[in-house]
Amino acid sequence: MSTTEFPDAPCIRRWTSTEWPTVRLYLADLSALPKPAALACLDDAERERATRFRFPEHARRHLASHVALRQVLSAETGVGAANLVWQHGPDGKPGLAVPNPLHFNMAHSDDLALIAVGSTRPLGVDLECPGRAMDDEHVSRHIMADTEWMAWQALPAVDRARAFLHAWTRKEACLKALGVGLGMAPSTVVVGFGPEPRALTLTHDGRACRLTVQNITLPPQALAAWDKGASPVAALAVMA
Repeated sequence: MSTTEFPDAPCIRRWTSTEWPTVRLYLADLSALPKPAALACLDDAERERATRFRFPEHARRHLASHVALRQVLSAETGVGAANLVWQHGPDGKPGLAVPNPLHFNMAHSDDLALIAVGSTRPLGVDLECPGRAMDDEHVSRHIMADTEWMAWQALPAVDRARAFLHAWTRKEACLKALGVGLGMAPSTVVVGFGPEPRALTLTHDGRACRLTVQNITLPPQALAAWDKGASPVAALAVMA
């Protein structure tokens, strides 16, 4: 793992996961507002959206994550961060309006952002920090398939919160790889609780889409300053 230096930008660490050697992964610290020189790379839409957040910390995380994304993609493409132009797919998934665009995806939770970049296949990534009340039975029943729900209920109570995060991040990563977000019911995406890889086929727009999803290990060095309890859970999905 290496720390990639970007002037005036959030602290961004790059590494290659042993699970996915062809994908570059970046973890960005969103705990501080980027300096004005870094914020200058954002476009009007990104700035305007920040004004709509009710809480200052949410606006700060939005701005910092988008600065980080632009800095990472600038390093990957050689195009200036301020000169990157977004384009969106039919279901709203963002991409780059440049020749031979990279495949990329970003997720953020609390004060961390995870960015995945690849050259060959669409991908999706998700990141969740423990502590959010997302492992209750109502939410779990809503997002899990029947087989997953029964397996989750059979787990010891102490293991359910972590298992929920493994399932949730894997489902989100798959849906983001497809570019549909929550436009497809998470309960139709059967991924188990990980962390081992799972191959699956999802039907979207009348075609069968094959994916592989796996929970990924965040490097301990990148989490050295993490002081909010259990470490975050992350997952990456790549289309075949």
